[in-house]
Formats: sequence, structure tokens, C-alpha cells
Amino acid sequence: MRSRNPVLAVLMLLVAAVVPVVTAPGADAAPSAGTFTGITPVRILDTREPTQGPCVSGAARTVTVAPLAAPADVPADAAAVALNVTVVGATGPGYLTVFPAGVSRPEASSLNYVAGAAVPNNVQVKVGSGGGVSLFASNGCPHTIVDVVGWYAAGTPVAGGFTGVSPGRLLDTSAPGGGGCIAGVRSLGVVGTAGVPANAAAVALNVTVDNSVAGASGYLTAYPAGVGRPTASTLNFRPGAVVPNGTVVRVGTGGSINLFTFGGCVRVVVDVVGWYSGGAPIATQGFAGLTPSRLTDRASLTVCPDRGRTQVATFDLPIAAAIGAGVPADAPAVAINVTVDGPVGPGFLTVHPTGSPRPTASNLNYTAGATVANGVLTKLGAGGSITIYSNAGCPRIVVDVVGAFIAAHQPPQQPATPVWPNVSDPAVLRVGAVYYVYGSNLLVQGVPVRIPVRAITDPTAKYPLTGANSWDAATGEALVARPAWADPGSSDFWAPTVARFGGSYVMFFAARRSGVPAPNDQCIARAVSSAPAGPFVPDPGAFTCGVTTSTSPAGGGALDPEVFTAPDGSKYLLAAFSDTDEPIRVVPLDAEGRGAGPPVVLTGLEFGWESPFIENPSMVVTPSGDYLLAYSAGDWRTAAYSTGTARCSSPLGPCAKAPARSPWLVSGRDRSGVGGLTFFSKPDGTVMAAYASWNTDCERILSPTAVPRTCRNDAAGVFPWRQGSTATVDFGVLSPAPLLR
Repeated sequence: MRSRNPVLAVLMLLVAAVVPVVTAPGADAAPSAGTFTGITPVRILDTREPTQGPCVSGAARTVTVAPLAAPADVPADAAAVALNVTVVGATGPGYLTVFPAGVSRPEASSLNYVAGAAVPNNVQVKVGSGGGVSLFASNGCPHTIVDVVGWYAAGTPVAGGFTGVSPGRLLDTSAPGGGGCIAGVRSLGVVGTAGVPANAAAVALNVTVDNSVAGASGYLTAYPAGVGRPTASTLNFRPGAVVPNGTVVRVGTGGSINLFTFGGCVRVVVDVVGWYSGGAPIATQGFAGLTPSRLTDRASLTVCPDRGRTQVATFDLPIAAAIGAGVPADAPAVAINVTVDGPVGPGFLTVHPTGSPRPTASNLNYTAGATVANGVLTKLGAGGSITIYSNAGCPRIVVDVVGAFIAAHQPPQQPATPVWPNVSDPAVLRVGAVYYVYGSNLLVQGVPVRIPVRAITDPTAKYPLTGANSWDAATGEALVARPAWADPGSSDFWAPTVARFGGSYVMFFAARRSGVPAPNDQCIARAVSSAPAGPFVPDPGAFTCGVTTSTSPAGGGALDPEVFTAPDGSKYLLAAFSDTDEPIRVVPLDAEGRGAGPPVVLTGLEFGWESPFIENPSMVVTPSGDYLLAYSAGDWRTAAYSTGTARCSSPLGPCAKAPARSPWLVSGRDRSGVGGLTFFSKPDGTVMAAYASWNTDCERILSPTAVPRTCRNDAAGVFPWRQGSTATVDFGVLSPAPLLR
């Protein structure tokens, strides 16, 4: 990590915004059991039409959903369908239940309504007898509109596949034993009940808030248990309203999800309509639940900049590979939550794949001043994008992503909560039961430290920044003096790595040299100590200053070293070269940690999200015997900085990038600029990863030393500008990389 030309950050953002249009692998093959095929929405029922009426009243009404001819192309053996259901013009309050044809009507609701309201909801429903689903309205004879947005293949579901169930109630807070209204966070077990098995990875729910008693406005968020509460909402409610929303939630710790309400203690009802099978690897077009994250929040004036001329608004929203979303670049479809707020008049909103004609279907309807949310399952179109159309009313539009349907691999992961409060480019060396954590230069309570080192016994413990037993209190100086060749005017010493060579410990790190213009002034230094915490004494000369070229005869620069020890004990130095726009290379090392061969290319810039820099390599052996190479790419000062992987047949390559065209670890939750990942192991052989990230607002500055220091205050020892997280590397998923847990 180092200072760059700020123009490059702009170039990187422009390049990263260009997402290749990718055809999902196997898109023309028969879908695996339980996997989803999204379609451009098709209307199959509108009881307002004279030929399709009357309104739904009394006995249940059945409509055929399988088979459906082109353009829907739903096969006769579809196991379940995804619908958008809307009721309008009811003469009184009530609820509508959508359920498989041929079964007893369940004690559950798909949406609730009041007289005269237009209420939409996303409904996933198992296909019943005769390829039908049934609709029952409890009261008010509402007109009912049904659009098909996708279908699930029949058969025993593969990993990521969907199983629909007859809707079952998981929670009614007003019922006996329901625990009363929710104000704050409530955990809800979802597995082992209502037909949801223990191996379910995600559940399809209908969530309803009854705010008819409470007088405040607010929102509800459903999210996986065990993660920080996301800045996303599942539904919004106003005083006196009853608001439903169909959504999908990844199952979290203990087989549970969390429900959070803000704005009053409200009655909450949760019905389950299906579940997604766990396991790995996730099948093509299978579902992977994500921690909800916000994709866009467009103010009404952005939607309709000139209300006097038109209220029609259309805009495209890139979703695949969007920074922080966790959706792979080659995802064929996504699950999102769409909210409209405060329109100046009535209207409707339609979501459809970018590049396809706008269908005669709607995802939600609204009235003036309303706040309406609806879950949407949608196929992605050109550029991995959706198109959002609002016909009137100029509403504020909010889009949150909750899951992705997979083409080639699991979606990118988001960083864990930091446990190390002040570290950049972390490197970890375990000696017995002690972990030595090294990092790039920084100030500790106003005192400069070239190469900070901390000796800790629990790499997963969360450390306070200051005070007794704190992170700063454990920080020492590992480098006693700058190398003789290093620029005396520079304080940059970064990305250290330490390994044992015989009876000594050898450190490699990067520093700047004199007399060579940036950005080719970085060199890798070598230093030796008899103890892992130092003091390390640097060699008189640099280990390498990069590869020579016609424009850089003194070497194009080298940085971000990392020592890798192979199973046979041989050691290699991985590094970034030539200001990191050149490929990552590896150098064999001898028994003293000196170069034993020429640099060998491992991998370079290939995908749009990686530009303009590729750096921070680290390697680990997988259980299958190949070598997983992790690397950082993008601009380290921005949220686009991410971690990717390649698979290598040996420490010297050859290496091949994963088939995914998006990162492995991305910005998300409240963390940005995830990078500098390093692998290390615990005494029991468990492989861990450590990496660093910013606070979410820190990418707004171009340098960690910029003024005002919104991301660090060295004098007070608060707001450290980079923080470290650790995670267990779970090799149970290798498509294309492990999970970090």
C-alpha cells in the first residue's frame, strides 16, 4: 500500500465500471433440479379485464402456471414458480393466500390489504395439481393481478436448489407464545420447523408488519443471524399500515435469522414458503443468499429531474460485480428488494432485464405519499444490469440485494468484523503458540514505527486500540534502522513478511530508493534477526528493484513481498513488480533466504475489476494438492480494492484465474477496500486468513495522510486508518475458492 497518482484512481473507477457481458455457463443446457430460470415478466391473470374477471371472492380460484407457452416457456414439470401478485380495489380489509393447487388452504397469508389499496408482493409457490396455484381472498373481493417472473426445475434439489412448501407460519408475535411485538432485534429459528430441514442455506419468507396500533413510521430488516445488521431494509411501514413483503434470507448462526424493527414496537408475522438447499459447490443457476446490502438510493429529483415536463423515469442499474454487492459478474439472476417512497402521485414500477422490451407487468404499485416495498426475483440483462421504469409520481427508489443465482461459482464474500484496530498489509508468523503480526509503517500514539510487530496468542480476539492489554500496547519496532540505500526523506516501509531460515528469521519488506522517480522507486529489502520480533538488521543492498525494461533500466520497482513455504520445505518469495501493473512474480529462495533463480510470472491484470494495479500476493496449498494464489487488485484507496484468486499447479505456476470474472473478497457491510490478504495456520493445521480494510467513508480521501484526517487521528490514537480481520479458510467450497468463515 503506497501513495499513487490520484488520476489513476479515476481511471481505475472508469475501467472497473466496464463489466463484460457474459453468457452463463450451461445456459442452453437443461437446468439442474431446483435451480432458477428467470424470465422477462409475463402477465397471466388480471381480473380487471372483462374476460378474466370477476374479482377474487369466496372459494379459491386456480390459475395454470405450468406449462406456459412462449415467451414465458415454463415447462409442464416446473416444481415451483416465482410470481408478482398485486391486489387492487378491495372493498374492505383482508388478506390473500397463494398456495399449491390441490392442497388444503394453509393458515398463512401472501399479502394483506385495506379497502381501496394497491398492494403488491413477491410470491414463490410450489406448483400444485394440474400445474396450478390457487388464490384465496378473505374479504373485500379484490381484483388480482399475477405476473410470472421465473420458475424452478423439478427433481431433488442440488446445492442452491429450491424446494417449495405449502406456506407455514413461523411467527406471529401477537399469538400465544409469540413473544409480543418487536422493537429492536429478535432472533427467529427457521430450520427444523414448517418443513425447513437442517441443511437449508436460505429460506423464502413472507414477512408482514401490522402497524395498525403503533403510531410511528419505521422499517424492518430480516438478515442472517451472526452477522452485523446491514444498512438495508426488507419493508417500510407507516402509521396504521399492514405491510407484507416476500423475501429471501440466508440462514445464519444456529439455523436462525434476525428480525430488526425501527420506529415502534410492531406486530410481525413470518410465513415460510420454501427453502434453498445447502452444500457445495452451488449448482449453475442455484441460489446463494447474501447479507443484504444497498445497491442504490435514488432521490426523487434524481429519478425525475424535471417534474414539470415528465414524470416517466427509466434508468439502468448494474448489479453483477457491483462494488460491495457480492453478486458475481456472471450471475444470471438476482433476488433484490425494491422500495419506493414519497411519490407525488400514483403510479407503478417495473423491473426487467436491461436490453429486453419493457413488459406489460409491474413489480409494485403505489399511491401519493406511500412507502411500498416488494421483493423481486429478476433475470439480469446486458452488462449484468436491470432496468427500472417508473410511470408516474417521481418516487424515491431504493434497491437492496439479498441473494444471487450463480453461474460459475459462489458469490464474492464480504469482510468480517475487524479484530485488529490498527494494521495495514498484515503478515502473520506463528512460532509455537505465539502469533507475530507485522504490518506497514504507522504512527503509534504519535510515535513513528517503521515495521510494527505484535506478539499475540489468539488471532481471533478483538483488541482495543489503547489502554492496558491493547493493540498499541503490544506494538513494537521490528526494524532497527532504514536500509542504507533507502530514501532518507521517505517514511514508507510497507508490506513486511517474515519466515524462518535455519536458525535465523528473515524479513522482506518494501522501501523507497533515492534518485529514481516515482512510481518505479520501490525496492524489496531483506533483513535478518535471531528472534521473530527483531531487531532485524537490513542488508546493505536491495534484494530486488524489479525487472529491467527499456524505459526502466534500473528496474521498474518491486513491492508487497510474501514468503511461501511449500510442503517439501522449499521457500519462494512472491512479489508485485513494476508499480504493480506488471504481473505478479515468484522468486525461488535458498536456505538463507537469498534469490536462487530468476523471477517467474504467475498472473497479471486480466479482468476489468482488477485495473489498474495487481499486488499483495499470498499462497496456500489446498487439500486437493494444488496451490491457491490470492492477490489484491484495484486502487487501494477506494472501495473497489478487492481480493481475487488463481489456481496454480506448483509454486512456480502455471496459474490460471478462476472462471469467475469478479473478486473473491469485496467491500461490504461497513468495510471498504479489502486487501493485503495473507494465509497462516494454527497449531491444529487450521488455515486462517488475515486481511485489512478501511472504514466505509475512508475511500473519500486520496491518501491516508491527507488533511483533514477523517480516517485517522494519530495524536488521539483514534480512527485508525486501516483495520485487520481474520477468518477461517473453509476448503469445503472450492468453486473456485474456499469460503472465509
